[in-house]
Amino acid sequence: MPGSNSDLSDTIHLSHAWESLFGQCFRENRIADLKSSLLKWLHDPVARVRYARCLHSENAPIQDIEHYLQDNTPLSQAYLLFIRSKSTNFQHHRRIVEDFVGSPSAPIRPHSVLFQSPAATSTDIEACMYLYYSVGISLLFVNRVTEGRSYLQQAQDLAEVLGMTMTSLISELNVGLSRFIEGDYLNALESSTRVVKGIEKFKVDSINLEKVKAHEVWLAYITGSKFEAYANDIADLSSWGMFKQLLNAFYDQDIKVPNEVDPFPLTQLLYYLKRARDLGYALRLLDKAMIEEACQLILDLPPPTTDDDFIFLTALWIKAYAFSHCGMPEEAIAYVEGHLNLSIINHSEAARILRGIVLLQSQLMLGDQQVLPGVKTAIHTVTSYLEKQPKLIRERVITLIARGMPNVHYLLLRTGANLPELEEYLHRECLLVQSTQATFRGEVVSGYPLMLGSTYTDLFVDDSAHNREVVHSRLSRHQEVVKQLGVNRLPGLIFEPAVNATMVVLRDAGVLDSSCV
Repeated sequence: MPGSNSDLSDTIHLSHAWESLFGQCFRENRIADLKSSLLKWLHDPVARVRYARCLHSENAPIQDIEHYLQDNTPLSQAYLLFIRSKSTNFQHHRRIVEDFVGSPSAPIRPHSVLFQSPAATSTDIEACMYLYYSVGISLLFVNRVTEGRSYLQQAQDLAEVLGMTMTSLISELNVGLSRFIEGDYLNALESSTRVVKGIEKFKVDSINLEKVKAHEVWLAYITGSKFEAYANDIADLSSWGMFKQLLNAFYDQDIKVPNEVDPFPLTQLLYYLKRARDLGYALRLLDKAMIEEACQLILDLPPPTTDDDFIFLTALWIKAYAFSHCGMPEEAIAYVEGHLNLSIINHSEAARILRGIVLLQSQLMLGDQQVLPGVKTAIHTVTSYLEKQPKLIRERVITLIARGMPNVHYLLLRTGANLPELEEYLHRECLLVQSTQATFRGEVVSGYPLMLGSTYTDLFVDDSAHNREVVHSRLSRHQEVVKQLGVNRLPGLIFEPAVNATMVVLRDAGVLDSSCV
């Protein structure tokens, strides 16, 4: 802490000096002492911003923080925009863009709205930094991604000038997010890697290193990079362990989770993956009671956090997976859509792919009951995305789809996708249940029971005592056979009659042409 009142006054008004002091107090857990020292200076608008920064670092209620940001000064207004930039309210972000950026045909310079004269002091430059960051985030929300990235890069440049490492790193993180939204995963990976190195180098405790590393490993995997090297850099291995669990999701039963779900995003993800594995195992055994219990446990989990795209998309996928398998396929679509609409990645390529996969899964669960709007677009979106990827990336994404939703995988194969990897995965990993036989790895499975059904849920028909006995016998035999296949994990189940029924109704509705069926 500065040695005199005049020292503190000087520090408050010099952005780089303030950042140094604040960082030291944060690392030493002395923010309360810093707040106490600021109390006598709260007549000063700059000091009030500094006090708000301390409250912000303590995760104080936003209304308490905003109380100290009511001054009509550039720094106060800019920091207010900065703390509100985490809002998921689309209307808020649209207003920010309208007020500070305007439209492409009638642009506004954000600086001209906030300043009456050119920026002259370090606190003016700091205000510009917060302003550009906030405007950049709002532009991402309204899908003006290239412009948003430009402002975030300007914020990062100013933060580096001022020695504000944390703001520089979170700006870099969101530059990477803009690349992710555009589907430029290699450059998004480079941003994540730079942020990880920056956090470790400068010991920035206010950014969750483990979460950024988990995201880095995810991007390394999806880009076909040497992701083992990234994983080996993670000292505690927890995010790498979780990522391996995602790659093996819907199979094993050995995930260990804490006793209670806490708000920490990676812990939430761990619970989601555990429940997804339980459901996947139950589905491969076709154990109705286990399926219903696993679905309910997933639906009881708290909503996914929206502040991390990797965790958010994974959790949405698993929630939709549960909705679709407990008789609510349309609710699966509504759930995903409702949450994506609150997310900064709503317009991203990844969000479009998730929407497409969930819609196709829901259509398969409905079978020939109805045709959902947008199915044709969903098939085209997912197929065209896969077709444009290099082979290694395509294989990895197909693996993620097929492990969780094997019938979606088969539908894509049957609807004419020019993807040999779909066929390769089918022969290697899936049990194909046809109307007269079942095959696994190119060979007929002896003793497999005849399993018919126009929809997946028809497999569990129990309208009469006779049907219940037949169904029980058929499913028991299925469980015996799949356990005797001699493989380490149960294969994904593809029910050709159900897929065929869906394809017929899609053909009749004009979604597919006759050559596909």
